[in-house]
Amino acid sequence: MNVARLWQQLEKLEHENRFDGTPYPNGIAPFPFRLSGQGFFPGGDGLWRDDASAPSTGELPTGGVLFLAADFGTLDSYNKLCTRGYQSPPAWRNLKRRILDASLPTSKVFCSNIYPGLRVENRALGVYPAVQNPEFPLFSVEMLRFQIEALAPKLIVSLGPVPEVFIHRFQSVLTFRDGTLPTVLFTPHPEKDSELPPIRRHQLATQLRDAWENTQSVPYRSNSISGVHQAHAT
Repeated sequence: MNVARLWQQLEKLEHENRFDGTPYPNGIAPFPFRLSGQGFFPGGDGLWRDDASAPSTGELPTGGVLFLAADFGTLDSYNKLCTRGYQSPPAWRNLKRRILDASLPTSKVFCSNIYPGLRVENRALGVYPAVQNPEFPLFSVEMLRFQIEALAPKLIVSLGPVPEVFIHRFQSVLTFRDGTLPTVLFTPHPEKDSELPPIRRHQLATQLRDAWENTQSVPYRSNSISGVHQAHAT
């Protein structure tokens, strides 16, 4: 399956205009364009690139690793990427280093966000504005569920506290049709990785590598996330 199918599904949900006749609740805007290079889905195609500006085939990896962050940030900051065409903040560079240090197969990596859309206010931190709308988390669940069905990831990696809370709240979204779950690894967001001591960065990479390797040796997935791997900052 191509990533275009994921974008089509998002557009379908947006066109339902569930939020008082608009694609998103107040405070959230649709993506005005798509990045041609590196970027978390749905702003970008979520796929690995050695060169952040390079195009991709758009082919989705299956049976791989799904990294989940919170959201893409603000509309203003996203518009500034129009000319460059790719995303490369410290979080991306640190995440790529974590992935390489863990020796993950980069062709099996897909990076996405829990919440689609862009913040209208020029403030990327704090409580996501649309979370207060009871319908928006369910909207986000539908989109994430579609991604999980398409990707069938063996490992889901939560980046920071927002996706962790979301995953615990909506555990059923992760369940495959046979009733099993992928392995879930809760980790700190990579934005501050460069400030961590080398031993901590090594720990994070080792935990990621071990979680991935464990998925290769276990034929059936756990049917509960009560036993998920924990890799919280210490």
